[in-house]
Amino acid sequence: MNYTWNFVQVWENADVLLKGAFGTLRLFAICAAAGLVLGLLIGLARQSNRLWLRVPATAFVEFFRNTPVLV
Repeated sequence: MNYTWNFVQVWENADVLLKGAFGTLRLFAICAAAGLVLGLLIGLARQSNRLWLRVPATAFVEFFRNTPVLV
């Protein structure tokens, strides 16, 4: 078993791979920021004394909390 690794195709397409990696990191940053803001707003709504804020926020959280059970 004397295999020689050949990375020629990788190096020839390094620009495409880097573009994909940066696109992935950009998407991650956008989703992390949106998730943080949405989570903060929903968390604050669940702590609210106003029923019209608390009930939909609690329903949203409970729906996604129980999603693994549905799947």
